[in-house]
Amino acid sequence: YDDDGFLKLEEPMFTSFIMDKKKYISIFAPFPDKRLPWIVAVYIPEQDYLGEIRANRLFNTIATVIISILASLVGLFLAKKIVSPIENLQKEAKAIEQNDMRTSFQTSSMFMELQETADSFSRMKNSLIVHKDSLVEKEEIYRAITTTANDAIIMMDDQLLISYWNPAAERIFGHTSNEMIGKNLHQTMAPSSHFAKYSSYLKNLGSAETGQTLGKTLELTALN
Repeated sequence: YDDDGFLKLEEPMFTSFIMDKKKYISIFAPFPDKRLPWIVAVYIPEQDYLGEIRANRLFNTIATVIISILASLVGLFLAKKIVSPIENLQKEAKAIEQNDMRTSFQTSSMFMELQETADSFSRMKNSLIVHKDSLVEKEEIYRAITTTANDAIIMMDDQLLISYWNPAAERIFGHTSNEMIGKNLHQTMAPSSHFAKYSSYLKNLGSAETGQTLGKTLELTALN
């Protein structure tokens, strides 16, 4: 209050009050002309001032929830479209690992990169099938030849162990294939006086000193 007892207001002041169960927002501001000690007061119902803001806030909240749900659903849909082809490719790879070339898992994707990968994998698998069938056919021809051959055909691995013993070898040497496969060829077939020489020679079979004998016919002594 000033010296004359009038209410003195230096700057605007906001307040609120309730009347007839309605809330009002009011503002009190000093009159622009300082010569007049007046105070300007304005009040409005709170609903008129904040109602639209609250309505917009509610709309924005509902819209945000709906958009979040839609984004989650779209994300799940896209994730399934990505994960499903990858899972099928993993199943294809597992089948190939188990030597199962006939089981197939249809892989289709809306993503070009994944589809190209699936198509490349399918072409690779088909190539493996063709190659395997070719090997099987050649093996069948080879076995037909070696089985009906009149000469003994004996094969050994890099450990000098017998890996193949054809029927003619069974007749000539008197031992069945089951008896001989897995045994050391020279410990079983070479005379004791020749064993060390044969073993040493075969260890160096691929070297420059002995490699020139590959592809040639050699006459060796073996036990019957």
